[in-house]
Amino acid sequence: MKNFLLLLLILNISIVYSQEKIKFDKGVRLIELKKAKNYSIPTSILFQFIDDGHLTNYYKKLDKQLKKRFRKTTIKIGVKYDFILSEIFKNNVYKLPSNNEKREDYDFQCIITTSFAKVPKSWKTYRNVHLRKTQHYLNLKVFDKQENLLLTAKVDVHANYTIATQSKKVSAIIKEILINNLQPSTL
Repeated sequence: MKNFLLLLLILNISIVYSQEKIKFDKGVRLIELKKAKNYSIPTSILFQFIDDGHLTNYYKKLDKQLKKRFRKTTIKIGVKYDFILSEIFKNNVYKLPSNNEKREDYDFQCIITTSFAKVPKSWKTYRNVHLRKTQHYLNLKVFDKQENLLLTAKVDVHANYTIATQSKKVSAIIKEILINNLQPSTL
């Protein structure tokens, strides 16, 4: 009887004091979208990536995916990298394409930056680096030639290991934001 009570007490304590498991779904979600009333589909757009150099490989992969997505449309796109380099990430940017694109050559400019969500401690504990969970926010701001803000969007990216694994989905949602009347949802 004592053993049974002890077992019951241990089971009860483990259930009561166990940590809550945080749900993690890999994918891309549009969580915020604001369009100006005078927004129209652009004929040309310059994507400008602003970062500290930490996500260089991600932006290169996203650049490639955006070019693939927009190749099937009539919209001309260009890409410009604006990295504010910290000493730690200087080696990451040596393979970047040249920045010959001029803002004046495009109707719209889409500035893409990254912000980080507060990651729970349980996501940081992993044995295999490829199973690491990450969450980033991509912030988009679209301006016209007169520097008027036409669109802002926030995209939530959940991925294992690196957000580069979600670049196809991110490029698809960016295209949908710019071309279609997309509302915040999951892609």
